[in-house]
Amino acid sequence: HCDIPQRSMTDPKQECERLLNALLPFAGEMLEQRGAFAPYGGFLSPEGELFHVGVKQDERPAVVVTALRESFREIAAQQGCSVLGLVSEVVTHIPQLDWMCEAIHFSLDHATGYSVEVFMPYQLVEREVVFGDIFSEIGKHDLFH
Repeated sequence: HCDIPQRSMTDPKQECERLLNALLPFAGEMLEQRGAFAPYGGFLSPEGELFHVGVKQDERPAVVVTALRESFREIAAQQGCSVLGLVSEVVTHIPQLDWMCEAIHFSLDHATGYSVEVFMPYQLVEREVVFGDIFSEIGKHDLFH
């Protein structure tokens, strides 16, 4: 029996899912504690090590998102990474139900070019997060550049 590094057994989609699963708990905790969260992110190094990324908070989420995107570009250029992920709160349209709702939005980009936008609709019920059906769309692959 030998240990095969996890990295060798994963593909871009699996690495993006791994990052999403690592970033999700913080959003859930903040929603339950505060009813909201500021944008944040994370990345996987080429070796598969997980890093969380935050920036100095601003009251305007768009300013935080811009700062995170700049940080990601620097990280990708200087350190290298296999996956970048940006997490934010959005109000989105749920296609199947034709209605708007709040969602946790994950923008996930892999160094290979794989990119996905994942939406996890939610409701706060008595300070507990209740998730709806997750959905996704093709991403813009704009976190590396």
